[in-house]
Amino acid sequence: MRGFVAIGLAVVVGAGALSACTSSSGGSGFCVPRLTVRPGTAHPGDTVTVSSSDVCDVPVPDRGWTVSVRQPLEDGREVTVRSADPFDGSWSTSVALPADFPVGETSVGIDNWDYSSCDDGASCAAASGDFRVRAPTPTPMPTPTP
Repeated sequence: MRGFVAIGLAVVVGAGALSACTSSSGGSGFCVPRLTVRPGTAHPGDTVTVSSSDVCDVPVPDRGWTVSVRQPLEDGREVTVRSADPFDGSWSTSVALPADFPVGETSVGIDNWDYSSCDDGASCAAASGDFRVRAPTPTPMPTPTP
């Protein structure tokens, strides 16, 4: 029984710490926005919209946020855009995928988000999201009529 209570308490404490790091924080003064990508499945050549409804009272860097879309491979393809908009609850930016962007699982993140204020000094959740790039469905060739 003791082990069960200890595990339950660890889960509750861990979940509370994670939520303080991944959303607008009431007491800690630190937040990491949750990013959403639409559409959740895109094709090479499409434009995806990265957005967040979180409010994070942090200054926008001088050159704006560096938003990167990348394949999760060590040397995977990457597309980067900048956004000078604040995280005011309606933040969004568009990212055009090149026509030759590889298919597969893809992640998006804010490369220059400051994680140094994480209360416990450990790693915090990242300002990131993910989506899938899928090859377009080939258009069938029309059947010639005699």
